[in-house]
Amino acid sequence: VELLSLRRAGRHAHIVSLVDAFELPDAFALVLDLCTGGELWAFLTAGSPHGRRPRPLDEATAQRFAREMLSAVSYMHARGVAFMVDNCSTTARLGSRK
Repeated sequence: VELLSLRRAGRHAHIVSLVDAFELPDAFALVLDLCTGGELWAFLTAGSPHGRRPRPLDEATAQRFAREMLSAVSYMHARGVAFMVDNCSTTARLGSRK
């Protein structure tokens, strides 16, 4: 399901793209865009004790994150993918794709 969803995604500024996929003897490998900005959860919890509680964001940053995520969701919905998050802390990445 994830592989088909990634193939349907095509190119969008706020969605990691599938570059290649291949099968290994004991695993299936997906090659994705390089996202250099780090994990979203790490950004949100930077400076909090034990990285557990998100810090408050200024309004402009919160608006930017919301706009980017909603743009990506709308794009995927238009391509027939209704939900595609397996674990926000590992799939949500910051920064532009390389």
